[in-house]
Amino acid sequence: MTVEELKRKASSHYAGMIREILSGTNPFPIRLGYKRPSRSQNPAEFLRVKEMLRSQSKQMVGFGPSIGFEEVNTRRFAKALIPGTILFDTFEDLTRYIDKEQEALRILAHAAIVTNEYPAARAWVAKRWRVLIDGDQEHWSGIVEAVRFFQQNPKPWIYPREVSLSRGTKFLENNYALIIDLLEHTSPLTLNTHYESWQDRLGLRSASCFIEGRFLDQKTVPALPRHLMISTEEWNRALEGSVSTFLIVENRTTFLTLPPTSNCIALLGKGYAVARLEEIKALATSKVFYWGDTDQHGFEILALLRARVPQVQSVLMGLLILKRFPKLVQIETVDPTLPTEFVQTHLDASEQEVWRLCADSHTRVEQEHLPLAFVNEVLSGRLNH
Repeated sequence: MTVEELKRKASSHYAGMIREILSGTNPFPIRLGYKRPSRSQNPAEFLRVKEMLRSQSKQMVGFGPSIGFEEVNTRRFAKALIPGTILFDTFEDLTRYIDKEQEALRILAHAAIVTNEYPAARAWVAKRWRVLIDGDQEHWSGIVEAVRFFQQNPKPWIYPREVSLSRGTKFLENNYALIIDLLEHTSPLTLNTHYESWQDRLGLRSASCFIEGRFLDQKTVPALPRHLMISTEEWNRALEGSVSTFLIVENRTTFLTLPPTSNCIALLGKGYAVARLEEIKALATSKVFYWGDTDQHGFEILALLRARVPQVQSVLMGLLILKRFPKLVQIETVDPTLPTEFVQTHLDASEQEVWRLCADSHTRVEQEHLPLAFVNEVLSGRLNH
């Protein structure tokens, strides 16, 4: 064994020691396993290892490993002391020996800032201890302050600029991932489960709270531009009693190339954020069609929308799409994002068949790849029926 090997063995216990301390348990003493010197090995090598361990020991240096020496009878030396157990008795012994004392103290100080405010976060700091290396105490006090704000003001529906933090808006923008991570552990109900941006996750306003739409029949509201991106409140004012049909699509290219359709407006769904469309009051009394990708997630989004807008009908997502366009079928491996029971409850029998097929075979057809003439023909038949 060499000094380098001894330090490497000691370093291998560092992460586990930090996790145990942060979890509230005492990991000391820590015993190092090693191949002990043989009584019959070369005398010079025997003495080298013995002196090396003695030179590194807490007994000699003041910190580091405590070396236990055992008296044994040997053929070459008669009675002799040979190295036995190697123990690190304290936090200081281990961290100073591997040059990690300042880092470890910083981790514990930052963890204390979090757990003093949120005792239930002990498991979180033990699991995420590496993030505690960065920043200073002011930074972690800021993280705790931000988490406290969203606990006291869940889903506040204000702009990030309006969040009252002593460290300013930039702090939230630069540290939202850590803040959300801690909220997930301490207060998951303060977070939105369906979102497409960090602002959505925290229930803040952003550009994603605006809904993009196109009037497919300009005569419906002639005084308005054909293409709008406005809030739900503005959509409610604009659409009062003027539209009978909605078509919700996911892909922007598809959205921009939809054919003219009488008394119809197209809305861009934006994936799982489609749930926010229920705030448009006219949807409740209109015909509503949803066209997403023919894949597992497309049907999950349909289920999510139907839970809020029960009369929504799917279009261009049936088994026909997979059979008629086999060259457009792609393979993807994705995990479900909604409970199976929820999706089943909100799909009809034919939709469930395609959903299960896509999920089991990992197949998909993206809506923007379907031939435009075919799309226009189907939409014309369904939306004008």
